[in-house]
Amino acid sequence: MVLLIFCCMLLMGSVSASAAGKSRLTTSGKKIYYYESGKKVKNCWKKVKGNKYYFGKNGAAYMAPKTLGRSKNVVCKKIGGAKYCFDQKGRLVKNGVYADVDGNAYFVKNGKVNEAKTKKIQKAVKYLADAKKIRSYLGKPKKTRESSSCFREEGTDLELTYPYVTLSLFRDDKTGEELVLFLDPR
Repeated sequence: MVLLIFCCMLLMGSVSASAAGKSRLTTSGKKIYYYESGKKVKNCWKKVKGNKYYFGKNGAAYMAPKTLGRSKNVVCKKIGGAKYCFDQKGRLVKNGVYADVDGNAYFVKNGKVNEAKTKKIQKAVKYLADAKKIRSYLGKPKKTRESSSCFREEGTDLELTYPYVTLSLFRDDKTGEELVLFLDPR
């Protein structure tokens, strides 16, 4: 009977990972921690079920903030001289163009931020920049939505959806010129 109660408490999260003595991810409040042999790990990388995490000095995984309407935003941190980006579940993101909640863009390749390409992308998404460069960097969107513009008369607003970001453009209907409005995480 005591064993049954202990198992139920463990499943409900009432018993800490250190009491359980297992190596596993745990959630406490809005933070994720990893316990190895009952001790919270700190300042290190861990791979769990195919996902890579970094646990900081307090043992919490680096995680992007949860933001209403944005599930693909990231937070980027410098670790050991390189910059890495993490999603809302604390997982290292792998390849693609990502954005944080402030609209800063990052080009990630094999888990690391490529600083040179990131600078080019950030320059290409400046407000009212010509959209040709950013379109060439991002490639073909998964989805495009058009609507009447409230930016300027005789124009169209475009919302281009990519795997991790949404690009908003203004298209001048007379000239066909496209201008960047902003880049957001999805």
